[in-house]
Amino acid sequence: MQSNIIRYTYDYIEELNKNFNGELNQSAIRNLQNIAKNLNTSNAVPIKLKYKLMNKWEKKNDNTIDTLDDFEIKINSLLNKLTNNSFDRVLDKIIGIVEYNSQYYVKIIDIFFEKALEESIYSNIYARLLGALLEKNSVFAEYKVVILNKCDTFYNTNNKIQIDTLTKEMKNNEVCNLNKQRTYILGGYVFISNLYNYDMISYDKITSYINQLNDFCYTFGKNDNSIYLDSIISIVSKCGNKLKKDNIEEFKKLINNIYLLKSNTELIQTKYKFKLLDLIEQFN
Repeated sequence: MQSNIIRYTYDYIEELNKNFNGELNQSAIRNLQNIAKNLNTSNAVPIKLKYKLMNKWEKKNDNTIDTLDDFEIKINSLLNKLTNNSFDRVLDKIIGIVEYNSQYYVKIIDIFFEKALEESIYSNIYARLLGALLEKNSVFAEYKVVILNKCDTFYNTNNKIQIDTLTKEMKNNEVCNLNKQRTYILGGYVFISNLYNYDMISYDKITSYINQLNDFCYTFGKNDNSIYLDSIISIVSKCGNKLKKDNIEEFKKLINNIYLLKSNTELIQTKYKFKLLDLIEQFN
């Protein structure tokens, strides 16, 4: 019976300890821990081996991320699970991940923007989550500057893009590309509006976007200004209540500018006259 026992030398175990790169399941870990606890250190077995056996092969902390790709996958996976009910759990998990992987923390702004532009229906909860990250932990203190730069980059990239008006002559792929481009731009403005609602960009910044978009409506004229009109409508309808609350006198001027647009029949198409009228009535 004695001959069936397999014996390993200390040197063999030490070599295995140095070169083993896998992860053990919990059962194997517990067995190794029990062995380590029962080692007879009086028989010249170095005590450091005891600690190596207990710690070397344990599974990594769930918050540890090896690469930027893994970081993006993990954050996106959590955002896919985000609901009002899971909000606090997702928030705590993201905070833990960023604390363990601070080298990637700025990338999280890009991830949030991409998700919000792709899924504008969830824009509000993404902005709410991002705002909560800023409030919860000091590691996110620099986010506001990064967010502002991201908003400016989006605005400066898209504020003069000409989007053709849909026509009956367009092919299906042209219509799809046109709608995709329009949805992307409007989704960006909706997200920026929600960032303002959660105090991540300033009143002056959001109104500067609106005023410049208003100017573009005049610059590009009736045949080419629909994207700017839609952008104004998207922003004001989404954050108009906060704009009104933060500075009611300036908000009245903003609404008056929209009224002047609506009244200029040479500048806007008929359908936008009614869209703008609905927007004005929403805040009167």
